[in-house]
Amino acid sequence: MDLGDELLRARVGAARAAIEALSVGKIMADCRRSLSKLGALEERSGPPDSSNFGHFEALIQVLQHPYVSGICGVNKSFLGSPSSRAHVDLVGMYDGKPAWMVVSDRNPKHVSWPELRSRAEILVQAAVANPVTRPDFLIFYFARGVERGVAESFKSEFSEYQIEVDDLHKFSEVEAGEWLLVDEDQEEESLSSSWISLPVKAAVMYRLKVAPAIVFEGEVINANEYTESIVGIVEHGLEESGFYRILKDVSRDWGGRSERVELVNLDTTALIGLVCGISNGVASSLAWCSVKQLQKKYSSFGHFFKTQALLELERPFLREVAMIFRERQPMVSQFAWKEFDSIVSVIGGPDEQRRAAALHDCLKPFIVPDNPSERVMALPQTGRIHGKHKIVFGTGDSSQAPTLTSNISFVRAAIAKGMALGFIEHRPLALTRD
Repeated sequence: MDLGDELLRARVGAARAAIEALSVGKIMADCRRSLSKLGALEERSGPPDSSNFGHFEALIQVLQHPYVSGICGVNKSFLGSPSSRAHVDLVGMYDGKPAWMVVSDRNPKHVSWPELRSRAEILVQAAVANPVTRPDFLIFYFARGVERGVAESFKSEFSEYQIEVDDLHKFSEVEAGEWLLVDEDQEEESLSSSWISLPVKAAVMYRLKVAPAIVFEGEVINANEYTESIVGIVEHGLEESGFYRILKDVSRDWGGRSERVELVNLDTTALIGLVCGISNGVASSLAWCSVKQLQKKYSSFGHFFKTQALLELERPFLREVAMIFRERQPMVSQFAWKEFDSIVSVIGGPDEQRRAAALHDCLKPFIVPDNPSERVMALPQTGRIHGKHKIVFGTGDSSQAPTLTSNISFVRAAIAKGMALGFIEHRPLALTRD
């Protein structure tokens, strides 16, 4: 084995480890598999200097960026005009907003301005052509930088898109698949070697805004509402439960934060998960029952309840949600709350209805008018894309809030249409009538 083969194997191993280290929120499972297959293909294409493996490494560098998440497409193309298509390396979210990402590992001497301008124009045309797939940002990442003339022309000719140059040099090392901020005075020799391929100092990322970003302008809960919510919890007799601790987290004074408040949009499935018996102490008794016993109470859903009870004992739902609420203020669309309230009032048991009433007391300041984004509402109606889902997910999208949901069929259907959609998946749960 010559030195070139050994180098390629080492880089391939580092790349595989980097892909595995990416968090679930960074990239969807099928996209992770696509990346792995792409890496295997590049591995077979020859020595690193004669293959596109540098481009593959640059893709992973972008994925490791802290503002990049929710990757739902790899190597996608979109119609720019009747005679041209725009190639996009990654489709996902950047700082909570939909983005198309284009990655280059070319030698700066071989990046010509006419060629780059032509590609950027096609990408802009494709980005604004369809409201369903339209991103807020176009991201151009040059792993080896660009020459000064190209950089100046880029910023000058695309100034109408509020082009910004992201400072990549404040992120100088990677730990567990994430870029870290480090002291600017830190010696380069002391930096971590956990990069798959440490970007040269010339690496640059350009960000073009192609759609207006809608900023959440709603009010955060104040101290008086916080006090009223806690009183409501005590009145419902839930002050000793894990559910109470969740609501206490939700009801804290979000207005005391100095930084921007991140949001999470709760859909009907998430609300049901919060109040259902399985996540509130019934799982143990259900787990001890046989499927046949459960079928007497839940008919054909006996096996589902058995499975969910066992999963709850292994990974408590409220514990997982608590981690989200520590970082994100909840929001609920009016449609989602009305649907949830209707379901609980019809099939919820007494305890589940009591928890739903306490939940309403705490979430009342966070229930917002339905305000779905234009792009989500533009999704065509299909068997998996219904109007009610577009309202709920679209309201979260317009507030730059990922939706906490188990409705993955809608998410996958939207992604299949080329849309980058912010979401956090949770396992499905149902009311137990306790």
